[in-house]
Amino acid sequence: MASSSKKKPGGLKTASEIANEKVEQMPSEIAGAVLVPKDEVEIAAPVKYMPLETFRSLGFLQEINRTILHPCGLALVVTEDKIVGILDRTDDPEGIIFENVSAQKAWQVETLIKDGSKQRRAILKYDIQPAYPKLTKVDIKPGKIFRAKNPKYCDGLGLNDRVVLSVQGNKVQYNSYEVPVGTTYPTIKMEQFLGWAKFEVTE
Repeated sequence: MASSSKKKPGGLKTASEIANEKVEQMPSEIAGAVLVPKDEVEIAAPVKYMPLETFRSLGFLQEINRTILHPCGLALVVTEDKIVGILDRTDDPEGIIFENVSAQKAWQVETLIKDGSKQRRAILKYDIQPAYPKLTKVDIKPGKIFRAKNPKYCDGLGLNDRVVLSVQGNKVQYNSYEVPVGTTYPTIKMEQFLGWAKFEVTE
């Protein structure tokens, strides 16, 4: 019986045969892949990194160290082409200081922050990402612990955090190291508690 497959005259192969041979020559992980039309492929934007020398010359290294790390006794150490690490002088009460601070670099960073903040605020409604979500009465529940906007230590016992004991209507009853032993647990209005609390610290 004659074969049902058709071949082109002169021993030429069909397009289907040529394609099959190409697939057979491909690595298995590629041969089994599904081909997607070009216009349907979403190409991820290439990751962009700022050269360390640019990071330094714009003043970011100085200002991160001067305003954040140095007061904590730390310093980000960078060479021309790599980040060396974090210098640790936390045992020094003076912390770390620069011999000379570049006013030009400080101004450059201030300007970049102001310009960037305008754009971020227009999109996100904030410039610096909030670390403390705004608390509402829905967040205040029995068993949860909250820290004060102005925390203080209570006779070496610990911070004056408040643990919610009960919520009844618009009233919150709580316990805390600031409550003298043997006294009645305080009860205050929800608005007062929210005005006192900064964020939740329940573990």
